[in-house]
Amino acid sequence: MTYDQICKYIFEQQGLDFDKSSNKCRERNLVDTRYMCIYLGRRFTRLSLRRLSGVFGKDHATGLHGIRKVKELYETDRIYRDNFRVYFEHFEAIELAEKNPDYERSFGLLLQGDSF
Repeated sequence: MTYDQICKYIFEQQGLDFDKSSNKCRERNLVDTRYMCIYLGRRFTRLSLRRLSGVFGKDHATGLHGIRKVKELYETDRIYRDNFRVYFEHFEAIELAEKNPDYERSFGLLLQGDSF
């Protein structure tokens, strides 16, 4: 799975246009979605904060702030936490399937429509 795939999936699920994600817009929903991408990208890829943040035209300090913000929102906002868990579990299942090709068959996990 690539960082690009992670970001596109999250943006699509949030109903946002990934191609417009690097503009200067500071709309809360867009900012939180970018931060979630950076956090999950850090967890599921080996990319540096500089590269993760750079996709959105931001620097590594913004990425670090984003990771802290995700942790804060996870602790304080139930809706955010529920959304985050769905995404995390989705990517975790993909990661397991990539590491163990028999995982999908043995547990009947279907990753519908995903091209990961």
